[in-house]
Amino acid sequence: MRFAVLILVLALTTCFVVDETQFAPPTKRKHFRSIMGRKWEARSPSGPVVKVLDFGADPTATVDSREHIQKAIDYALSMCTREMADGIKDCNGVVIDLQGGQYLLSGPLVFRSYTGNWRMTSGTLRADSTFNPDDFLVEVGTKECNNKQQSCNQGIGFDFMMFDASHQASGAARVDHTMGMNFGPQNFVIGFNRTGIEINSGHETLVHQCWFGEYYYSDDRKLIGMGTAIVLNGNDHYIVDTIVYGGKIGVIVNGEASVLKGVHTWNCDTSHGGVGIIVNAGVTRMENCYLDYNNLILNTFYLTVIQDTFFLGNGRIIMNPQGEQDVVGLRIANSMYGWGGDGKDTILIDESQGHFRRIINTQIVDTVIEEGVNTIVGTQADKKLSQQQATEWEIDFKASLLFKQIQKVQWSFVLDEPCFYQAYAMVEGTKVRVVTNVPISGTLHVHVDESEEF
Repeated sequence: MRFAVLILVLALTTCFVVDETQFAPPTKRKHFRSIMGRKWEARSPSGPVVKVLDFGADPTATVDSREHIQKAIDYALSMCTREMADGIKDCNGVVIDLQGGQYLLSGPLVFRSYTGNWRMTSGTLRADSTFNPDDFLVEVGTKECNNKQQSCNQGIGFDFMMFDASHQASGAARVDHTMGMNFGPQNFVIGFNRTGIEINSGHETLVHQCWFGEYYYSDDRKLIGMGTAIVLNGNDHYIVDTIVYGGKIGVIVNGEASVLKGVHTWNCDTSHGGVGIIVNAGVTRMENCYLDYNNLILNTFYLTVIQDTFFLGNGRIIMNPQGEQDVVGLRIANSMYGWGGDGKDTILIDESQGHFRRIINTQIVDTVIEEGVNTIVGTQADKKLSQQQATEWEIDFKASLLFKQIQKVQWSFVLDEPCFYQAYAMVEGTKVRVVTNVPISGTLHVHVDESEEF
């Protein structure tokens, strides 16, 4: 029995995986690799690996590698076997490996529609001087997608890459009609002329742990940039833990139900015409973002959330109605303002292109971190007034209210001494006026709300 136990221990401690070609004769190794396919050199944790150097790409960016890398892409996507949703071909987790090289491109790398379960990784793509300025370094899918979900690619990714558009290409990536794309982690985008990444239609694209800049922060041209780092032209997308350090505009949201979380915009500041985030679609949720000397512009106000966000310097929220609009379900809470503000309101209303009709189920409550930097405004406010032997009590909320219209009032007295009295309250614009039938001494506490309920 003791001998049997020793044999079992020995078997467990010497168990490992052996590459059967390592010790095979040269002829056997050659035969083994030939049946596996010439370009399937290795296997990643997710799937087979196609190496672009095997297709003649130049990793020194001395000559154009577009044709060679495109052949590697086409080869990788030709090996798709099973089907995913809506006829999308499953590419078995194939990895297109840039092998740490940098590659010059004269035109875009195209990833055709109806492919999924693949990714590109680990290298640098640079536009050369002949690159068409209307094209992106990589282009996924096409504008034509006829299935019900409007998603013709699925489960794809780009990670650990640098995209240098060289102020020649439009940007790093254009992604059309794709569900479940990961752009990141560790992607660095520089030199876009128009848009760093443009996402059109599709669902659940995740841009995360990325850096975007039209110019480097040390480049004097950073203040004349005209590009936008990220444009979301579809629903249900996510931007998470991402930095925009250069460009005229940081993020434009044109599709509903997207999430921005941990987004830091320190691109061109407001004083030079820059904007951090522009929201043109409802049901957008922004959490733990950081607008660094630039503004967040809201052009729509339906079920939008901004919370736990920091506005540095002259950064603030601008509410800009387009035509007649209702504010419904807007929530701005726990946001902070500080250091270098100009003393203006934390939230400004610009009705040059429209106006607000009704404020419904809305809550705007903010916190400033440095006293005197900005004036806090919101849809709710509390004030108090102390008087002696008075019959009329008036408090003006104009400086505290965003929309300058009071819908609801709650008030109470804390008296200096007991007495019997009757009182009524009236709202006149932004003022609340309370009248008593006899003189009383004490403190009037008033809470007002600009939002009505459905």
